[in-house]
Amino acid sequence: RTAGRSCEVSVSRLGPEGPLLGAAHSVIRGVLDDPASVAEREDA
Repeated sequence: RTAGRSCEVSVSRLGPEGPLLGAAHSVIRGVLDDPASVAEREDA
């Protein structure tokens, strides 16, 4: 999956400024990109 790549890109953009924000951003992108996958995660 491309989740890993998206996360890396987000973190690279923010740099040391805020890796947590990058992670949160990647999560939001994941939700918008594949809400079904996120729903499965919450269920499990």
